[in-house]
Order: sequence, then structure tokens, then C-alpha cells
Amino acid sequence: MDIKQEIANEYLRFLKAKKNMFFIGILCALCFVVFYISHRYELRLISSIFLILSILLFITFIIYRIVQSRMKKNALKLIEEYEKR
Repeated sequence: MDIKQEIANEYLRFLKAKKNMFFIGILCALCFVVFYISHRYELRLISSIFLILSILLFITFIIYRIVQSRMKKNALKLIEEYEKR
């Protein structure tokens, strides 16, 4: 595969991960808001479900952030390799 095509593919994966990270962050915030409201009105089952869901989404958000930084490093390495040629 051509090096320009590899750079383009890596950049597209980076953008897709960035978009997914944004939506996961929004979902995490919404789940936490539902948890807070249900906890305030003492709806124990709903609050515990949304607490667990918001924690899992936050962990997924952190994992996406790590993956996104690795993708960025790979893209920069490919660009440096292309410039050396």
C-alpha cells in the first residue's frame, strides 16, 4: 500500500476515534445526570444501574483516549517516514 494511503487511513481512524470519544463522553454525562436525579428521589434500582453504566462509559472514554493518543503517534511516525523519502 502507498505511504500516502496509509497516512490517510490512519488519519481517518483518528477522526473516527475522536468522534466516538465525544459521543461516549456525552453518554457518560447523561448517565451520571440520570443517576443523580434518581438517587435524589431514592429510586435505588435505577440509580445503581445508571451509576454502573456511567462508570463503564467513563472507563471506555479513558481507553478511547489512550487509543487516540497512540493513533496520533503512529500518524506522526508515518508522516516523518514519508518526509524522509
